[in-house]
Amino acid sequence: MKFHIVTNVWGTRHVAFFLDVTLRNVLSPGNLPAMGAYGDVTYRIFTTVSGERQIRDSRYFAALTEVCDVEFVTPLGDRMPDVVWHVHWFHRSAAEAKLAGACPVFVPPDTLWTDGSLRTFAARLAEGYKGVACPFLLVNSDTLTPSLQAFEDGAALTIDAAEIARLGLQHLHPLHMLAMPGAPHARPAFEMHRSVDAHTMVSNYAVRELVAFDPSRCPITFLWYAGGDADPDGIYFGDDSDDMLMLSVDPIGKYPQNYILNHSLGAIDLARTSIHPLNDTAQTRSFIRKPVRIHSAPASAPKLRRTEAKAKTAAIEMEAGRRALQLVREMNQAGARRMAQLLSVAIFETPILRRWRRDEPLDAIALSDGCFRGDLRVYADSLVRQGNEPELMSFLQGLVVGQKQPGRLQVGARSVDISWRDDGSLSVAGQVPAHGPIHIEGTRLWILDQI
Repeated sequence: MKFHIVTNVWGTRHVAFFLDVTLRNVLSPGNLPAMGAYGDVTYRIFTTVSGERQIRDSRYFAALTEVCDVEFVTPLGDRMPDVVWHVHWFHRSAAEAKLAGACPVFVPPDTLWTDGSLRTFAARLAEGYKGVACPFLLVNSDTLTPSLQAFEDGAALTIDAAEIARLGLQHLHPLHMLAMPGAPHARPAFEMHRSVDAHTMVSNYAVRELVAFDPSRCPITFLWYAGGDADPDGIYFGDDSDDMLMLSVDPIGKYPQNYILNHSLGAIDLARTSIHPLNDTAQTRSFIRKPVRIHSAPASAPKLRRTEAKAKTAAIEMEAGRRALQLVREMNQAGARRMAQLLSVAIFETPILRRWRRDEPLDAIALSDGCFRGDLRVYADSLVRQGNEPELMSFLQGLVVGQKQPGRLQVGARSVDISWRDDGSLSVAGQVPAHGPIHIEGTRLWILDQI
């Protein structure tokens, strides 16, 4: 196999951090040096002319050339790139890796990795996986960097699994802490973290970037998530920090605009993030269903079980919320806006997401706006009054039924029979709905024009 390690870095301060921390870290025995057992390794550094000079003059550059080939790419000469060039250069590097028959491994310039992470990436790709997703923690560089002085000042910065988890938990970035349920404030989040104790955390991820992939088999999205059709067995998901972990190192003041005041993170927040056009992929359901355990020491078994049970519940809520938000979107587009409003209220005002049916495939039935006349309009208005949340939830739950299961649809005082025809279509009171099915991740949506 061939591997292209890719780092995009520019600016004196960022290049210095890359050299003093990240490069030393990936030179640890289980990272870059260990990848050679699986194939040819080339380190491709996208930078500026002055950045190349700074790297070549570093005392660690010779150590890098001893373990792999090194190639500098300076597309802009000495012009200072904008931040978006990180994205442009990652995509260029992926395209060039594909042409060379290589697998790119992305190493941002302000990261730390467990000793053995890069070896694991190479091993999993060699085993046939088409991509690797690595768990990460966002940490505060203002406190982390001084603590790294305790490590030997050699060519390699070797950090084992327990130690990197300890560093991550000890130096968590305040913004990362806002991805914990119950925090007084929140942020737009891809993940949710729950503390078991001072040494252990259990995390849910709605979106996962790929750190390594085979570009001939795995397309990537704009933000280098796994693209293409759903393939839960084709992407290797790191689910334990003993296996792999990355620390993303940022100063404390980098993201003040991302704080959301007076809001605590919930599963619906992650569901909403996951359906953003830049984040929505066919792999998302696989991400959601795989909680990650991050730990530096053994945790109390009862506490760990309780926390993992909460993480499992959150995963159910995230998946149900993602589906519910897509149902809201489709209902609005199909002329069932009143139903979309009812479901929107239920998402935020009732525990309906925790009680969403799991026995897929499912059929969801919605009523078009034309159905809500007379007594049905009065009934719908009553459902959103304060105190009627249980009835609203019961009404909506009754509209989600298992496929091939006959039943009865209850809407206020009206009751109609549900059955299925031989061709698999839904029949309500002997009539096939005018709209449907609309397919949404294991659910078919049917719109009734009359009841």
